[in-house]
Amino acid sequence: MSPQMVTSDLLTSGGSASRHQITVDQRRRLVDVPSSLPPWLSPAQTMRAAAQEIAFILGTPAAVVGEGPEGWRVLGESREDSSTLSTRIATDASFDSTARVLEAREVVRWQPEGRDYTLTSLRFGVVPGHVVLVLDGDWTLAGSELLECAAALAGPSITLGAGAHSDAVEQFARELTKVTDVVEACHLLVRFAVDAVPSRYGSVAVPGDDGVLTIAATRGYPLALASHVRIDPGRGPIGAAYERARPLLVHDINAFVGGSFVRPRFRTASCVAVPVVAGAQVLAVMCLADRLDDTQYTADDVDRLRRFAAPLALAFSRLRSDARAQELSRAAIVDSGSGLFNRLYFQNRLDEELQRASRQGTPLSMQIIDVDSFKAINDRFGHLAGDAVLKDVAEILRRSVRVFDVCARFGGDEFAVVMPGSTLESATVVAERIRGRIHERQPRAADDPAVTVSVGVAQLRAGEHARDVIERADRALYQAKKGGKNRVVASTGSD
Repeated sequence: MSPQMVTSDLLTSGGSASRHQITVDQRRRLVDVPSSLPPWLSPAQTMRAAAQEIAFILGTPAAVVGEGPEGWRVLGESREDSSTLSTRIATDASFDSTARVLEAREVVRWQPEGRDYTLTSLRFGVVPGHVVLVLDGDWTLAGSELLECAAALAGPSITLGAGAHSDAVEQFARELTKVTDVVEACHLLVRFAVDAVPSRYGSVAVPGDDGVLTIAATRGYPLALASHVRIDPGRGPIGAAYERARPLLVHDINAFVGGSFVRPRFRTASCVAVPVVAGAQVLAVMCLADRLDDTQYTADDVDRLRRFAAPLALAFSRLRSDARAQELSRAAIVDSGSGLFNRLYFQNRLDEELQRASRQGTPLSMQIIDVDSFKAINDRFGHLAGDAVLKDVAEILRRSVRVFDVCARFGGDEFAVVMPGSTLESATVVAERIRGRIHERQPRAADDPAVTVSVGVAQLRAGEHARDVIERADRALYQAKKGGKNRVVASTGSD
């Protein structure tokens, strides 16, 4: 391999002719460098932060230099001024030959043109080729500490942030097990995403049944600002990532959209959009903009974000299965026409409440409500009007009883209410309230039918079964019908 180029002011500053030693405190801080690095940093940020921290501890310039396909380059350095970033020095052949033969557990002194530098091999797992820590001056007397620091930096707990990122993905997956709906999962995703790839702004969009995406969660700006936005497939970075079902890395949004794109709150023109895909279906698209370091997003950022997609896809599948199971469970116990419980569920609950009342010695009452002349309503106004009447009656029932009372459609135009803890007198008062509210119901239109109901009320007696109290409430209802309708009749001790 021919000599290559190293780019850093560090390699032009000149080293000290003396051999440096470190204090006990410097040794401790040097070994602790890996654990002091924030876990959300990207590999590039981790190398830069490591170089800066080592330089601060030792009081000397430091850089991390890597061998890539095009030669040696600075991956991270302690100096931040623009002259450092722009300086390029012709390759010294001795650097290439010295760095390339460094063993994993070796610290050597490099002396280009008589200047002292110290090279320590870093075996970063996610960076191909050789990676070398370069210190200004001769620090070979601190070789064991440098090697200990290097081993920790290259170890499984750090590995240029990849290990920490894996921990973040695992934590994300654990947190997902606690969420109860898709929107909550989206909020969790955007929070973890902007931590994994530090950014000022983030969002998660989900497609509707029509394929149009809406923003479900945001970071860096209020969700209310984007809640009205509708994104068509193929439109913008989010729409494009959704339509293509693959990540989209945008270095210049203006070039991407083919014109000037007004972004008043953004500091950079770079963004990234990563879809969450399950099979052939795109479940969501996460989008980040404005890296905190004001640089462009990279392929490494895309890879970090994609690792969150698998647990989110599993969570989406679980949440949708749970929702479907709830729908099926609800369908099994709810009458679709009225929205109240169906007769089977009502019968089971009546048996349960009856047994509880018998054990505890508490009262229990029930009502049977029948819509007066319902057949005539259907014949005159049509079945759609009849369905509307049933829904109105059901809604009035629901609003007129306590939350733990059980309302059900008993069959046809009949409804029933189980009232645990209610005496015959209190249940009759509630029944009269229901009757009055239905009688005063305002028709939806001028030609809508007027509606009244008749109600039979009964209280459980000692030794009775469910069928007994139902029969007595039904006989009381018959008396209400026979007495002229639109009235409440309570079952007394003589019936």
